[in-house]
Amino acid sequence: MEEKRCIFEIQQALRVISIAYNRLPLINPDGIYGRKTAEAVKLFQNEQSLLPTGEVDFKTWKRLMQNAQEAEQAILPPKNIVPIADFDLPLKFGDENGYVEVLQKLLNLALKSIKGFEALAEDGSFKSKTQEAARCWQRICRFEETGIVDKKTWNSLVEYQRAAGTR
Repeated sequence: MEEKRCIFEIQQALRVISIAYNRLPLINPDGIYGRKTAEAVKLFQNEQSLLPTGEVDFKTWKRLMQNAQEAEQAILPPKNIVPIADFDLPLKFGDENGYVEVLQKLLNLALKSIKGFEALAEDGSFKSKTQEAARCWQRICRFEETGIVDKKTWNSLVEYQRAAGTR
């Protein structure tokens, strides 16, 4: 059981690095050290100027965890996001502020694994791509697809981020 947990941690680190920097194949953590995990480790090792064996030794583990921690800081919304939004909602097309930037980060995290999803610019400007991503998330959650981010949509994104264990 301990080995499976370690493999799962390796896969989670590889996934975070992939999401943040888009330079490794996206791994879905399952606790099984299969071909895809070994290939991703080998690519990571090569990128880090380590011997590309596909096996995780101490040096690889240490670099993997350091890179994953840096990647988390690059992609994740601030820790202080609370499910009950304490700012004026809804967020909608045309809005430009820091809350929209956090929304874009949350949508990127939530929708990254959706085939064909193009990451949003995290620029705080609620344009058509942000609106379409909000609609996509609402469709997944079986909410009314308005593209307007109300408290229900915001809270579901925050809860997804928390449940994903990324913070």
